[in-house]
Amino acid sequence: MEFCWYRAMYRIFNIGSHDVINQVLLYTNILPLYYQTDLRKLRFYNVFTCYSDSIVWHILTATSKRTIDTLMADYGILKFSVDAVYLKAVWTKFGSELQL
Repeated sequence: MEFCWYRAMYRIFNIGSHDVINQVLLYTNILPLYYQTDLRKLRFYNVFTCYSDSIVWHILTATSKRTIDTLMADYGILKFSVDAVYLKAVWTKFGSELQL
């Protein structure tokens, strides 16, 4: 899926560099699909924190504990929080990986 996204950007902007496309995405406020997926996962897991006493939360944490911990560590998030914290963390990581 990521390949299709970048291929379309190559043709639209007539650019031959992957790094330039990432800069275009950054300045047009579009996250690459990889980051959009991670943001979606963080939001999904955050919904279940409200139900920490439920069986669903216990099953989710038992089966996905490593995934949740890795995802939060990748973005430097210490605990589940509001959506703005996730957005800032994902955009910060995306921006820091670019070589501007």
